This record gives sequence, structure tokens and C-alpha cells, in this order.
Amino acid sequence: RQPLPRSDVAEAVLLRRQPLTRMGRKPAGDGEARRPRPGPADGEARHIELLRSCRFLAALPHKRLRQLAAKLHAAAFGDRAQIIAQGDAATGMFFIERGRCAVTFAGGKGGRELGDGSCFGELALLAADARTADVHAVGDVACLRLDRAEVAPILQNCWGSDRELQRKEQMLSAVPIFEQVS
Repeated sequence: RQPLPRSDVAEAVLLRRQPLTRMGRKPAGDGEARRPRPGPADGEARHIELLRSCRFLAALPHKRLRQLAAKLHAAAFGDRAQIIAQGDAATGMFFIERGRCAVTFAGGKGGRELGDGSCFGELALLAADARTADVHAVGDVACLRLDRAEVAPILQNCWGSDRELQRKEQMLSAVPIFEQVS
């Protein structure tokens, strides 16, 4: 029995459908091993989980997360590419699918590194203020982007009632920059 290539093992474990044998060989006792084809629902579920992993959006109802997931756009960046620049207009937020990004705040303070499943630029969904940090790719990075103009109607409808306003406050308190403000 030959071991699977590392990428096939990760895919088999993530999809949880592929028997852990060499792709294309028949596993003992089962039918023919086939690589499952992810359908639109698989991508949507993955995107919803990515949105839910952002503390800022986690309190949203599932219906709103589905609407947001439909508005995600793929964006790829090469090593050391500047993804957002401090002072630029904030037009959207990013979710890191694969890779790492370095975040630096004003004057080089508070630098940190973000990886798979992290998000940044979330304040852009609330206001068109200037960016508060620089974000650069560390190696190749695959992101998903949410544009404020596209999601504003979804979020606005979500925050209409008193209950929804309380959710908005909860979501704002989860934004790291607001945790530091007293």
C-alpha cells in the first residue's frame, strides 16, 4: 500500500468522503475510489464557516451569512504584495483562505501575523473611513473579499430592530480595535 501524497491526504481528510488510499485505486471492500467533486453547496458551506469564524460576523443569522457568502470574491496576492494601505479608503474586508499576512498599525506599532481563516479590514463594512493599518502578503495568499457597497443592504436590513441593534453592538465589541478603546 502506497502512502498518499500530502496534498491528497489533506483533501481527503477535509472532504471526509475519500477513503485514505491512493487516488484511483480500489480500496479493500469498497467500490472504486473516486475523488468527490465539490458542488456549489460545498463551497457555500465553506464560505459560511469562514464568515462565521470572524467574531465580527458570527452573531449574524444563518440566512444573512448565506447572503454574504454569495457576495464573496476571490483575490490572490503574491509575496510582499500590499493588500491594504493605511489611510486608503476602506471599501471592503478580507478573509484569508490560504497563506499569511502581516498587519502593521500606525508607526509600525502592534504588528501581528494572520493566517488561514483570519479576517481583516472589518471596519470597512461599517463605515467608509480610512484604513487604520497596512497589510502585506507573507508568501502567496488566497483571500476572499467582501465589498461594503455589495453587502451594505444585507447588513442594513439585519440591523433594523432593537434586537438587531443589540447584535450590532455585540459585533462591534468583537472588533479588536474597539476592545482597546475605553
